[in-house]
Amino acid sequence: MIRITRTPRLDGPPFRPATAIPAGAPAHAARDRSAFVGNLGAAALALVVVLSGSPVARAQQLKSVEIDDFLGKPSPSKLGDCLAGQSEDCGPGAGGAARSFSRSELCDLKIADEAACPPKLGKTRSMRTGERSRLLIVEDETEAAMPLPSIDVEILFASGADVPLPRSGGEIAALAEAVADARFAGSRFVVIGHTDAAGSEAFNQELSTRRAAAVRDRLMGLTGAEEARFIVAGRGESDLKDPADPLAAGNRRVQIVVLK
Repeated sequence: MIRITRTPRLDGPPFRPATAIPAGAPAHAARDRSAFVGNLGAAALALVVVLSGSPVARAQQLKSVEIDDFLGKPSPSKLGDCLAGQSEDCGPGAGGAARSFSRSELCDLKIADEAACPPKLGKTRSMRTGERSRLLIVEDETEAAMPLPSIDVEILFASGADVPLPRSGGEIAALAEAVADARFAGSRFVVIGHTDAAGSEAFNQELSTRRAAAVRDRLMGLTGAEEARFIVAGRGESDLKDPADPLAAGNRRVQIVVLK
């Protein structure tokens, strides 16, 4: 005699075969079971279609799932809001610039390059003298004389050095977020270094330029922005933030000007 035994499953609940619907069960029970089986089959078929289709087809099926919708879109940075003129709260170590610059001033001080200082264009009007007409160029400097968006950021350096100290990493990271802000996608950034009044004017001028270049390099590394988007300049001790205390730490800073 042959004996057949059933080995119990070890990795889950015991197998239970599907039971038939009792003869006396209501008619809707059969309909519900039939609909369930049909829906299950349709779902399985759809899954097979998605998984067995081409990569393009699968991508189209999953296109409606957006990462930004799941994770949330990044909010603008505080420094970005300050540069955009939408907030006065720039975050720690930053604030409104002690001195503002217009495009005309940046050009006159030889800070801005030729690309930022195009030939001056103006409005035209014609004047008739007898039968001859001449063209007069009427320069409109209203826009060029307007202050550009600007902030001061306190970035710490060792005395006489041009490498930012590690504890200023947070300020540089926040500044990088502002540089990468979509609101400034078509803008350039003027990075201006400032020092206190310790040391000679010539030394401070050269040091402030090197410090501005160091910050520019960090921003390029963090954001992937091209060098052409930045202009580097040093002002030494010319624009002290705290004139009453020429040696104050607040005078040692980096200024960012948005050049649209």
